[in-house]
Parts: sequence; C-alpha cells; structure tokens
Amino acid sequence: MNESGSTFSPSARVFITVSLAVYFIIAPLYPQNVDYAVAFAFRSIVFLVFALMMAQGGWGWAAEAFRRSPVMWPATAGVVGSSLSLFWTPSLYDALDSFTLMLTLYILWFVLLLMNFTPRERVRLAAALVTGGVIASMWALYSQWIGHAALIEALKNNPMYDDVMREEMIVSLRANRALGRFGNPNQLAGYLALCLWPAWWLWKRTPGAAARTALGMAACILLAGVYRSYSRSGLLLVVLSGAWLALYEWRSRGGRVSMKTASAVAGAALLGVAALALALPPGSFGGRLMTISTIVARTHFYRGALLTVRDHPFLGVGLNGFEGYYAQYLRPGDLEARYVHNVILETAVEGGVAGVLILLWMLTVLVVSLWRFRRGSGEASVWAAAGACAALFALSLVDFHNRLAEMWLVPLFMLSLVHPPVPAPDAIRSLSKALRAAAFAALAAAWVVLAGLRYAHDAAAEQGYYLFADGRLAEARRAGEWAVFFAPIDAEGWNRLAQIWMRIPTEQGRLNWLSCSKRAVRWAPRRASLRADYAEALFTLGYRDEALEQIERARRLFPARPRYCQQAAAYYRAMQKPDEADRLEAEARRIQTQIEERKI
Repeated sequence: MNESGSTFSPSARVFITVSLAVYFIIAPLYPQNVDYAVAFAFRSIVFLVFALMMAQGGWGWAAEAFRRSPVMWPATAGVVGSSLSLFWTPSLYDALDSFTLMLTLYILWFVLLLMNFTPRERVRLAAALVTGGVIASMWALYSQWIGHAALIEALKNNPMYDDVMREEMIVSLRANRALGRFGNPNQLAGYLALCLWPAWWLWKRTPGAAARTALGMAACILLAGVYRSYSRSGLLLVVLSGAWLALYEWRSRGGRVSMKTASAVAGAALLGVAALALALPPGSFGGRLMTISTIVARTHFYRGALLTVRDHPFLGVGLNGFEGYYAQYLRPGDLEARYVHNVILETAVEGGVAGVLILLWMLTVLVVSLWRFRRGSGEASVWAAAGACAALFALSLVDFHNRLAEMWLVPLFMLSLVHPPVPAPDAIRSLSKALRAAAFAALAAAWVVLAGLRYAHDAAAEQGYYLFADGRLAEARRAGEWAVFFAPIDAEGWNRLAQIWMRIPTEQGRLNWLSCSKRAVRWAPRRASLRADYAEALFTLGYRDEALEQIERARRLFPARPRYCQQAAAYYRAMQKPDEADRLEAEARRIQTQIEERKI
C-alpha cells in the first residue's frame, strides 16, 4: 500500500485525525439540522482540512484522486446538476442549504480518500464512530427513562411549528420513544444501526478478549437504543444487517454463497420478523409494531411525488422543490411534508429523469467498485463497506436519512477503507501558481458563502426569535435585519421580520411590513403561507385587489387548507360582497369536514 501519509507532517496528520475523531464522537450528540454551530464547525473543518491537504500535496493530487475513484464521476455529476437546479428551485435558501451539505460531503470524501489512513488511525476513527453511537444511545435511553413531560409542555406553546406538526411531535413524545438529540426516533435508530458496521469491523480486526468484550457491550447498547426508539425501519435494518453478516460468516467458513442462498437467508429474516410481529402482544414495541399511520402518510407523500414528476418529468423542480409543489396536490386530510421520504422518488422530483439516471449511475458504479475492491482489501472490510452503504440506501427508501450529514459518516468512512490508495503527490504534476491561487480563492469564497454567512445568519435569526418571544421588538427587529443581511434570500427570515414590523404601530412600520412580506414571497413564490401573509399586509394598507390576487394564488397553491378560503371570505365580506364570502366559507367548511373524515 502506498503510504501517502508521509506527505503530511506529523502535526498535520494528528490535527486531521483528531479533528475527524472528535467530530465522529459528537456528531450524533449535536446533529447539524438542530445545531447550527456544529454545522458551521463541521463545514469549516472539512474545508480547512482539504485546503491543508492541497497546500501540502498539491491540487494535482486531488485531480489524480478524481481520476482513480470511479465514484467521483457520478458524484461530480450530481453536485453539478444540483448546482444548476438552484436556478429553478422554488425555495433558493433551503436549496442552497442542501447543496452545501452535498458539497461538504463531496469534499469530505476527498479528504478520507487522500489521507490513506494508517491501520492505527483507521482503528481509532472506527472506534470514534462506535463511541459516538454508544453515547448517543445512552443519552436517548436516559432521556426516555426520565420522560418527556417538560418537552411536551414546551412544544404546546412553541410557535415555530404548525398545529399538525406540533400534534405529531407531541403524540410521538407521549409514546415515550427514545429520541436522542436528533429529536426523531427513526433518525436515532438509523444512526445507531449504521454504527454497528464499524463495531463489527473492529471485532474482526481485534483478537483481544477485553477489546471484544467491550465491543460486544457497545453493540448491545446500540441495539438497546434501536429497540427503545420503537422504530420499525431501524428494527428491520438490524435484522437485514444480521442476515448480511450471517452470509459473510457462512462464506468465510467455506460455505458457498449463491443467489439462492442469499435469497433464502433474506427471506428467512423477513419471515422471522413477520412471525415475531404476529406473536408479540399488541402493546409490544411501544404499541407501534402494527400501526399503519406512518405507512398511510408515506402513501400521501409518494402520491404527491408521482404527480409532481408527471408534471415536471425531465429536469424536475430543483433542490428542495418538493414542499413547494406537493401542497397543490394535497387532498383534504393528507399529511404535509418537506421531503418525499424516498430517495428515488425525491431524486425524480428534484432532478427529473436526469437526476434518476445519475442516481442509477452512482449505484451501479458503487456496486461494481465494491466488487473489484474485494481483491485488494480484506474481505471483511468490503462486506462492512457494502453493508453500511446498503443500510443508508435502505433507510433513505422509507425516510430522509440521506438529508442528514451524520448518516453519511459511517458509509463514507467504511468505503474509504477499501478504496485503493492514491499515488503520492510527488509523482503527480501540480497546477501552475496562478491556477493554485485561483483554486484556493474559490475554496475560501465557498467557505464564506456556504459556512460563514450561514452561521452568522442562523445566530442572528435565533437571537431574534428569542427576543421576539420576550416581547423586545426593537432588539428583535435589529437581529432580524442582521439575519436577512447575511442571507437576503431567506424567505422565512423576511417573513419573521415582517411579523415584527406588523406589531410596530407606525406608518413606516406598516410600509416595512408590506415590503418585507413582498420580499418573502419573491424568494419562496410557491409557499402559500407567505402569500397569505402578504395578502394580509396588502389588505390592511388598502391594496384590496392585490390582496385578493395573492390570497387566490395561495388557495391555488394549497387548495386543501381551509384557512385560505376563510381569509378570502373575510376580505370579500369587508368589501360588501356577501355572496362570494358565503361561497368561500362553505368551501372552507367542506374542506374541514373532509379533513376530519380522513384524519389518520
């Protein structure tokens, strides 16, 4: 194996390895989707480490890694295609956040690939992943033991969530499921199940009894966390992972693994799960084993996704475009969602046929590459890498784990262990000084836009939220203005600022309310709630025809929400048009009746 690690000074290697190990430990404790400071730190570390590598090894090294890694080609196509879809996405701010995640993971793969970790470093990083999972599981179990009463009370008065989402969260908390720091039992179970793969890889590499005992205890804690989350997807993933490991052990002991054998093992595992589900009492597994509400909800999401693909088949609706288009296909009583909860359908929605082809290209290259890597790496490592990648893909077929940075850590790390080493940079022609300077400038600019400004915006937005909740409008307004200064494309930021100006009883305050509402609609034109708020501002300031136009567009964007009919009816009644108002109020009652009848 080529020890390209000699390119780095000992202090550089220590910095890179320790930085990755620390993040691997804290990742499940401070998920990026709920902790913007950790998201900033993760992105900054990835950009910094990559810049350090390029400074010491040269950009030609990255070019060689790109050439030698088959996965890089479809991954690059996906990143480029996603960047292009930013031009037609209905929510640019949210789409840019998803693109930042993709680009950061793309650079992280470069980092893991170029490091060519020594055996000791590999063990330490794998142990860090397992340690993080164990701590996350123990925290979740402790939180479940003390109960969620305080959190439920806080949620009841939290204006950040709409009524439907708030009720769903409260129902989940009352079931006393283990949530972990993710706040979502399925995400916790998925991460813990993924951590079983580095634990098994360490088990195969560690002959000592003490170490194996510790790994066995760690696996038991991870499994306890999966069980106590009452996540059926997590439980099923554990069963299928066990079947995959059983195939490996059978093969390693001289058994022949054919398609017939693999199918028999997988079928036996699934039948075992079905038999267990029928044999257990109804209250087992938190009473969720036989519930169908989440399955019904996913049929709503998938129906909306298919209708969106039907109307936008070729290039899709852009990154994070599902929420903006799904609302118009909702029937009364269907559940709302930001994501499709299926990576294939979501790719079709966001990227159309082109996106699906890139995804299939990626999956094909990944399978072929793992098949080829088995000759140059330990077979256990290849099976662990294949299992981790398959686990993430399986989770993403029924949820949106692919949207979370933490879920990619185990598959990317395990995959880097079996990838052939990249030649040392002293044998590769590097870029010219001018091109090197341009490349570093582009990397720095990307960090400023995607990490630095995002952190400044999130910090100001959070401060503004708490100031607004405390009734300190002047300070909340200043914080909101800083938030939209750092992220002028954030529609929700403009809307929050508009709500603050609405409460300032001056003529200038009303004009600013109208201006901020208009900007919110500009950056998220398919969000019905923003158009309804804009209509309210227009109507209050006397622009009645424009207000009616906006509320009618809100009704077309979200026909299954009765409050837009009620809002339009109120406008018509104020304009002395009782017939139209009565018609809309009757429509609102009809929609509400259908919602109650179809409520899950």
